[in-house]
Amino acid sequence: MKKVIILLLALTLVLSGCSAATPTATTPTTTAPTTTIAPTTTAPTTTATTVETTRVTSPPTTTAQPGTRTNPAPLGMARTVTADAYNAKYEYTITLLEVIRGAPAKAIIMKENQFNKIPDGKEAILAKFKFDLNKYDPTNENEGLSVSDYSFDFFNKTYTKLVKESIMAPNEFSGEIFEGGTLTGYVGIFAPIGEKVIVRYEDFVWFNIG
Repeated sequence: MKKVIILLLALTLVLSGCSAATPTATTPTTTAPTTTIAPTTTAPTTTATTVETTRVTSPPTTTAQPGTRTNPAPLGMARTVTADAYNAKYEYTITLLEVIRGAPAKAIIMKENQFNKIPDGKEAILAKFKFDLNKYDPTNENEGLSVSDYSFDFFNKTYTKLVKESIMAPNEFSGEIFEGGTLTGYVGIFAPIGEKVIVRYEDFVWFNIG
């Protein structure tokens, strides 16, 4: 009987040992580091805008030759002209030598002729010109070229012709001249006081009287 009990006890111990939990090796869990991905930022798109620029180039300014209407020759400048007479071609050089106006001009013309009368609101102007006849070969060699103050026309700054009035000036610009000759004389005009005046000779040459 004892043997049976011992055998049962031994069997019980064996069974208890078998049913005991077998320790299980636990593999440590490794948590992968979390990578936080930053939100994608889209850079602002810059669009290059091409502006087409048109460069406007002003035309080059051209100055008219001295002695023309828009650019009258100044005091002391000589201008040479080739022209046609009724009987021949000729070439001359004309120069404005002197301009006298106002009280000095009045004194000169009154000395020349006491009956010179200056209209109200006007002043006397005396312009002295030199005329050189460079070339002149007329059909009749004994015939010279006639020049006079009637070949001059005076204008104001708006190119309005001034009315010629009788004025007696000393050494008037008038005479007959042959090739190679020179004539010098005064041309007179009454103009509004202080008016800018320009003068034209024979439709060809302009001078600034001032």
